[in-house]
Amino acid sequence: MTRTLTLFSFLLPLLTRAALGGPDAYGYTWKDSNEPDGPIFNWIDITGTGTQVMGLADDNVVGPFVMSTNMPYYWYTVKNVWIGSNGYIAFNSTNIASPFPTIPLAGGPNDYIAALTADLNFFGAGNVGQCWVYDAPDTTIFSWINVPFWSSVAPSWTGSNSFQIILNKVDSTITVQVLEQTGISQNNDLLIGIESVSGDIGLQHSADVYPVSNYAIRYYAPVTPLLDITDVAVEWIGAEGSRGQSLQRNGPDYPLVVDIRNTGNQLVNDVITLAQVYNSSNQLVVSDQVTISQMGPGVDSLITFPIAFAPTGAGTHRYVVTISGIANELVTTNNTRTQELAVYDTTSAISLARWHGGGDDGVGIGWDGGNGGVGVHIDRAPYYPCYVTGTTIRVLSNLLPSGMYMKVFDDNGPNGGPGTVLDSIFVQAVDAAAGDHTYDLSNAFLWTEGGLFVQWYMGATT
Repeated sequence: MTRTLTLFSFLLPLLTRAALGGPDAYGYTWKDSNEPDGPIFNWIDITGTGTQVMGLADDNVVGPFVMSTNMPYYWYTVKNVWIGSNGYIAFNSTNIASPFPTIPLAGGPNDYIAALTADLNFFGAGNVGQCWVYDAPDTTIFSWINVPFWSSVAPSWTGSNSFQIILNKVDSTITVQVLEQTGISQNNDLLIGIESVSGDIGLQHSADVYPVSNYAIRYYAPVTPLLDITDVAVEWIGAEGSRGQSLQRNGPDYPLVVDIRNTGNQLVNDVITLAQVYNSSNQLVVSDQVTISQMGPGVDSLITFPIAFAPTGAGTHRYVVTISGIANELVTTNNTRTQELAVYDTTSAISLARWHGGGDDGVGIGWDGGNGGVGVHIDRAPYYPCYVTGTTIRVLSNLLPSGMYMKVFDDNGPNGGPGTVLDSIFVQAVDAAAGDHTYDLSNAFLWTEGGLFVQWYMGATT
């Protein structure tokens, strides 16, 4: 075994020479710390000044983390950040897992920064991996500390990686620093680079190459972009963050509010903004339209539609905003956004507190090796106080079949995350077939304030 590992170490590609790269189609370039005029490696320890990120596991993402100020990124700015367990940050809730895509690549995960993106793991006995974030008006830093690679054998991890992303909002640079890198991943699948919201514009630093320790890379935004970008986005609907809202049946009307932003660098005219609300049966119950006559680059337009939503029927509703009429637009995936409106009948003795509708969106999540799960935050009850008696779940497929855990947590953890375990049951495989299920709690409890997290946790290795 020792001979094999020694030989294999000579075959590993390592970043040891001075290098630079770019520009990409927009104009971004990069230099590393081996270049004479490149960045100087200078690790910034934020474990004493920042906030620890909780909830990272194996192949998952946590967020959004809202920065105090916007970061210029390509032809737009970003403020909401999702942190990936596999060593990246994204400006949407995408989950990136091995095998990792090349950069740039349209149609897959887009709008992210791959620091040391690999099959990493925060789980397993003795795993000391941590993630921290530090935020200031001029700088935001994300650090992964002593995070190992995932392993298919106990204790499910191997090696150690410490690295960080530094977002400089003053000069728009992005710096990636690698403090330490030891061990190897299961398949040498690594990715370092940046990619825009369009997907087909990005700059790859390297793929399947291990960075050396005490190493820095810096990405530089162009002074003059190489492209004229026409792009308008639905920035948020309802309120910043576009989070779902709980409403009372026959309660106050819900105002339909949206923020539209010209994220490109060109003047746009006559942007058609359409608001629609659908009930749980997918029937259109509200439709309204406003046209924005003109928007300069970087300009926001806050709209309150003349027609509000009257919550007369219980169930999960969808508030959808779509923009159109934009000639020669580069990106269209950000032209629509949906907010879920859960309308509860407060006169009913039993209510389902949920954000899902009658069907699914075709997106599934799966793991190999165990330690996988999915959770949802229900930030408020239909009414207080109320008794919580069970959990609901939709199982799309369970071929083995395998059992699973259903857990309920208080949201009293760090940063409003999962905290106290309020209930946990194991569901036998025979009761976990495909379909919609309701599972009774082992002990019903009184919900008096705040929110809850509901988690599905796999009970097998696949």
